[in-house]
Amino acid sequence: MSYELIKHIGYNDICDIISSARNVLIISMPNITEEIAHTIVEFRNKNNINEVKIILDNSERNFRT
Repeated sequence: MSYELIKHIGYNDICDIISSARNVLIISMPNITEEIAHTIVEFRNKNNINEVKIILDNSERNFRT
């Protein structure tokens, strides 16, 4: 299985990634919408995910790339 260091994805892709987590979920994004936050919380509660980490980097450079 290959992994990409940086990947640009849409809402459906994010939901797929969230739903594939089994034990730990780590997401790095320039921002997080309310819909994504609710999806993460709902999935965590239903699937006993032990750890969720969200890394936000809302610097201007990230928004412009």
